Amino acid sequence: APGRFGHALDARRGHLEAKSKPAFQEPPITVECWAKIDSKAGFNILVANNVKDSPAHWEIYSYAGSGEFSAFLPGYEPSEIKSGVDITGGVWHHVAMTFDGSRVRLFVDGRAAKDVPVKPRGETPKQPSPTGSLWVGAYPPQKIGCDGVVDAVRISRGARDHVSIVDLPP
Repeated sequence: APGRFGHALDARRGHLEAKSKPAFQEPPITVECWAKIDSKAGFNILVANNVKDSPAHWEIYSYAGSGEFSAFLPGYEPSEIKSGVDITGGVWHHVAMTFDGSRVRLFVDGRAAKDVPVKPRGETPKQPSPTGSLWVGAYPPQKIGCDGVVDAVRISRGARDHVSIVDLPP
């Protein structure tokens, strides 16, 4: 599908699946992408790593009903963080999550939208949990998709500064 920077994944037609890496599970980490989501009727998975019953699982998505950019990290409390910013409506948005092990920060279009302290549920695993898959545009184990287009996914070690990220060339 036409993307923000050429071609993008039309998640209404399918998703991308790749083997996860241990580096995707250990903070600090930044996950970001461009997304153009049409509907807020259901959850729209942008990027998800590992299975949800893993304490190392994380995902970024739009929340059903409100369209809020959100993150889910079931190994931490709170496990669900909503930004308060609707990213649906068929308009391109740059979204990002930074996670350093004690804070989750959500960004929408280069602006900080939410900053929440988190703590591990129970003991932090000494070893990364078994790696599963990295999914873009869906979470297949629960048949959750995405009503939109996902482009320019980037996963980085460390917490990236997102103030200037929207200045990427069109």
